[in-house]
Amino acid sequence: MNQNFKTAISVLLFVPIYLLLYTLLHEGGHALVILAHGGKIDKFSLGLNAHVSSHGGEFTVFGTALNYIAGMLLPIIIGAIAISLY
Repeated sequence: MNQNFKTAISVLLFVPIYLLLYTLLHEGGHALVILAHGGKIDKFSLGLNAHVSSHGGEFTVFGTALNYIAGMLLPIIIGAIAISLY
């Protein structure tokens, strides 16, 4: 097989896997903060309309801010751990 063809196939396979993994970590970050504050997860959905639905929990101002940032923070933390182990 041609090296350019292998590279193109690798990129085409990497992109959807990366997007699914990032979405899982993004929504998982929100879910972890919700669970840490005593909330219950009603729905955890991935795909083009990814979201976490929840109810309950006692959120302080810091907890609410942490819930907003957790979507970006968990993928960054996991990525940093993966890079340091590599």
